[in-house]
Amino acid sequence: MADDDSVLAHHLAGANYYHFFHSQAYDMAWISSAQARMASTAEQDNSALVLDALNYQVFPGLAPVYQAQPINIIYKGEHPDRLMKQLGWIENKTFSNDQLTARQYLGLIDDTTPPVSDLYWNLQPQWLAYQVRGDLLKRRHIRWWYAGQEAETGNTIWLAAISYDDNIKLAHYKGLITLLHAIDPDTDVERDTLMHNAQQQGWNTEYAPFGEIIAFSKSRHYFSDGRVAIITETNSCSASAC
Repeated sequence: MADDDSVLAHHLAGANYYHFFHSQAYDMAWISSAQARMASTAEQDNSALVLDALNYQVFPGLAPVYQAQPINIIYKGEHPDRLMKQLGWIENKTFSNDQLTARQYLGLIDDTTPPVSDLYWNLQPQWLAYQVRGDLLKRRHIRWWYAGQEAETGNTIWLAAISYDDNIKLAHYKGLITLLHAIDPDTDVERDTLMHNAQQQGWNTEYAPFGEIIAFSKSRHYFSDGRVAIITETNSCSASAC
């Protein structure tokens, strides 16, 4: 079985390297433009955010045909990297932010930290991505988007989609057919695990009913109780450790 997984992983690596770095799936001029828009957004601070009015869905493409995944984490604090590092998550490269050579790409495959494909929130690809170390076919991962400043509190707000890759599938992605990971449909499990681990390390945590209650169906490849976990940086957590 291990040999079969290795062969499958190498086929996945070859197909995806060509797709994401040598096809037209990622137009670098468009990526540069998107990154400039994101930088401009950060400078403006989006200073009127109301949490229950935000969009809590993300999509693996910009066309309406793509199935949604849930935004299920809110981070209130300067930057989620502090939380991620404390909980043992590893930062990933992403296809839209990092142009990799074949050697670099295969090195990440060998290290079981392959790049993460894009999800889009409000037409923006993720700013950051992290994973818990796993294998090439199964891993926990999370993508983060900077949202702005909360109107009520002035807190910096980051949104995240967390899920567990448990299989691979052929998928239509940016105009091409390619191999992508399939997520475990019970996304609440990963949300709850991250929240519990953060709470154990001293972070303030709570749930809010900002998402949509979703039943699994052909048009929805996940199910959820609709709650979003809110993790807030405390004064003691604003240093290098909680």
